[in-house]
Order: sequence, then structure tokens, then C-alpha cells
Amino acid sequence: MYEDHISSDIALAITQYWRMTRDNSGGWLNATAWPLLRGIARFWMSKLALDNPGAGAGDALHVKAVMGPDEYHYPVDDSAYTNAGVIQSLDAAVFVAAALGGGEGAAPGEVAAWADAAARVAMPWDAARQYHPEFAGYKFDTQVKQADTVLLGFPLEISFNMTPEVRANDLAAYGGKNTDPGGPAMTWGMFAIGYIELGPAFAQEAAGNFNRSFANVRPPFDVWTETPGGGCPNFLTGAGGFLQTAFNGYPGLRVNLTHATFHNPRLPEGATRVALRSFAYLGNRVTVAYDESTIAVSLAAPPSAAEVDAWAARAELRVAYAEHAGARAGRPLPPLSQRAPAVGRVPLAGGGAAAPQALRVVDSTGGTWALPVVLPLQTVSIVSM
Repeated sequence: MYEDHISSDIALAITQYWRMTRDNSGGWLNATAWPLLRGIARFWMSKLALDNPGAGAGDALHVKAVMGPDEYHYPVDDSAYTNAGVIQSLDAAVFVAAALGGGEGAAPGEVAAWADAAARVAMPWDAARQYHPEFAGYKFDTQVKQADTVLLGFPLEISFNMTPEVRANDLAAYGGKNTDPGGPAMTWGMFAIGYIELGPAFAQEAAGNFNRSFANVRPPFDVWTETPGGGCPNFLTGAGGFLQTAFNGYPGLRVNLTHATFHNPRLPEGATRVALRSFAYLGNRVTVAYDESTIAVSLAAPPSAAEVDAWAARAELRVAYAEHAGARAGRPLPPLSQRAPAVGRVPLAGGGAAAPQALRVVDSTGGTWALPVVLPLQTVSIVSM
């Protein structure tokens, strides 16, 4: 009942999906994203109103009696992760309302109130130690269950007092004995990403945490368990932490509303080459590969008209099959051959496929290159033209 941050996690997922597609051809932004974000914004405004009765204009707004990802401490006030999520959720709703011309169904002044509240939500801060306490009243060096405040750097990417020095301080404050070694496996992937961000000086810490991120893999199916000793099998957040280290960590992938950036790509310990094959971005399938000296960006070939038509027919078959699921006793599932061709095509959540946008690569000097391109290893961004 205290884990209200789940609402903000949904808003973050919506925002990330939009950044990867930026396609509203099927009305997804209007029909799906906006109603969800509007509801989440209204939830947080109701929570803020209850927690801050009589607050005046400009007063700081506090979020009380919640549980962050650290399930060892609750209920707490002003959870750093929760409050950062409130800010991001309200900002996302404001952005989408503006993108849709004001936000259908929003009351007069409602969107403006969201923007005002987002700017006033309190964030815990320790000026003496230059780090983010997990919540109001958190005692430094208190052990936590799992990654919580370290998530401010990634995936939340907040700007509140976040410098490389503060990022390092946050990781140190919650690392080592201060995070339960028996906690969920996703924790170590998040620590690894943080240390990778900080550069070669922290390569050992990055590698150690990356290795821990897949230490929970268990036979016979090589799936993650929740903790090193077992617990919930096929624990997807553990696998997710590992996978995010693989593409957001060492390659440095970050996606915003204008471009996807591979920031200072680094090789994992013992690796000589990394390749991210056919990831979906703005309607394209992009492959990025790098080694010690070069980085290459290319596109998968788009499907032919015949492939698209065949995929549409198979999609209709799958829909019809699902509609009659109740009467399919003893019938086999459709074979793999009836799945959509992934090469060059990006299916959308609401059906259909994203229209491919023309892409270019921008190097660290501002130079622009057509795809495919091979450049000296450096930070590169993929932008639409």
C-alpha cells in the first residue's frame, strides 16, 4: 500500500517508449499515453494535496508515508526515488498535454498546476556529505535492501544536484555493506551502470558489479532467481538489470526527445568487441558495434512489400487465434514462422509499424554522417533528419 512509486514507473515506461518511436500514426499518444499520464498526474496531485494541507504558493511540497524500492524502510517521508518520480511524472504529463495542443479532458489551469507542483516537490539532500539521502531522516551508513537512491542517476537521470562527484558519493554511500548482499540481483547492474558512467578510474568497481548482476543465474534453464540463495525464479528485474548494463551501461546508450546517444562506449572486462544488433529506434532497426578503436553504425535492410503484406496476414491470424483461445484445447500454438519479421521493421504497441525516419550520426565534434558509417571510437548520437 506504500509503493506509490509504481505509478511513476509506468509514466517512465511511457516516456521511454515515446522517445524510441516518436510515432503517433495510430493515435497511441492520444488514446493510450495521454489518459494514463493524465491519471497518474491527478493521482500525484491528490497525494500532494493530502500531504501538504494549506501549502501556499511557492512552498515546498512533501510526499509522506511511502515505500521506495528499498523495502526495508517504510513508511518514510520524501523518498528520494519516489519524489524524483513524482517530478518526472508531472513533467511528462505537461509535455504530452502541450504536444497534443492542451490535453483533452484536462480542466482549465490543471496542466499549469502540474508544472507548478513539479517545480516545488522537495528532494532530500545532504550538503555536508554531498549526497542524496534515501529519505527524510535517513541515517548515513544504514543498510538498504536494494538499489533505490542510486537509480536517480539511471534510469531517472535527474539533474537535481547531480554531478559526477555526487554520483560517486551516492554509489559509495549505498554500496558495499550498506546494501544487503542477499538483495535482488538487479541492484548490481544499477551500480555497474553508475560506475561505468564515472569512467576508467572506476573500471574495477564496474566490472565487479556487472559480474554480480548475473551471479543469480540458475540451471537448468539459466534464469535469474531473486536472491543469490534462491527465492522467486525467473526474476525478470534481475535479468533486466543485467541487460541494461549490457546496452545502457558499457555502450552508454541514453535516449531523449531529440536523439539517442552512445556516450563514451566502453568494453566490458575481457571483451574485444561489443555489438548491439537491430535495436528499434524511430522506425528503424539500428546496429551499433565498437571495439578498442572504432565505432560503426548501420541500418538493417527494410522489409519488402511482400514481407509486410505477409506479416499483416499472419498478424490477423494470430488475432483470430487469440479470440478463440477458449476453444483451442489440444490445438498447437502458431509456429514461429508466423511471427513478424523483425529485420528492418518496428511494430508499434497499438498495432501496425512505425514509419522509418531518416537517420544521421553526429560525432563528438558536431560532424554529421550518413549511415552506414565507421568512425574512430567516440561519443556519437543518432538523430532524425
